[in-house]
Amino acid sequence: MNRSLVYASAGNRPLRSTPYIRQSILARACLALATAAICFAAAGCSDPTATGLVGRPAPDFTLQTLDGRSVTLSDFKDNVVVLDFWATWCSPCLMELPVLERVRQRFRDKRVQFLAVSVDSPRTPNEVIGGTLQRLGVNIPALHDRDGVVSRLYRQEGIPMLVLVDASGIVQSVHVGYGPGTETEVTRELDSLLANRSLL
Repeated sequence: MNRSLVYASAGNRPLRSTPYIRQSILARACLALATAAICFAAAGCSDPTATGLVGRPAPDFTLQTLDGRSVTLSDFKDNVVVLDFWATWCSPCLMELPVLERVRQRFRDKRVQFLAVSVDSPRTPNEVIGGTLQRLGVNIPALHDRDGVVSRLYRQEGIPMLVLVDASGIVQSVHVGYGPGTETEVTRELDSLLANRSLL
């Protein structure tokens, strides 16, 4: 999928011409670019089969919600599942989440389940993850992949990463990165999967 990807910027505040400020701005720019590189390690890849997941059964897993309940992927058999791998520190992820919430609202009466899989470190409190979602107005159930087990199962190459799993448990598409076409594309794919039309 070809999309114009976004990434963190260093801001556009007026700059004072002093060595310290120039170094500070450069450091912030490098940090922003590093964040973008992490978020989009595989961004720009228009072939989602590069992950090796598409067309194969989605790896089953069990994670806890932020309030301690266990959720297992296979519990949602006969539903289309949208997995969103994200982190509180990833700016593109925070841009994408409200978009996914709009899509979730559109399909709330359909056989579609959204799960927001946080890849934040084990040191990140669940209150921070939940607070971030609340601030964004996102009501997608959140899971915390504390040890990165699920991320490895899904060969996470960058974030945000969306994985669409059909009602038979087959991975139908993988999208890495966020762009203005996300909402339209995910909506189109969900419409197709609910109509039992494969994306493969």
